[in-house]
Amino acid sequence: MKGEREKEEEGREEGSQISLEEFIEGAEKDPWVMNQLKLDIGPCEWFMEQQKP
Repeated sequence: MKGEREKEEEGREEGSQISLEEFIEGAEKDPWVMNQLKLDIGPCEWFMEQQKP
């Protein structure tokens, strides 16, 4: 019986793209990816302050 990772690798070999649903499902299982997807708007405040006359 194939494991989940083997099924995922096999699916990638069949096509070069994954669906949005597949991406979200995989991302939700990976703490590193979820951390990278967080939006840090802190630096935005600095840039906005610099633009003020």
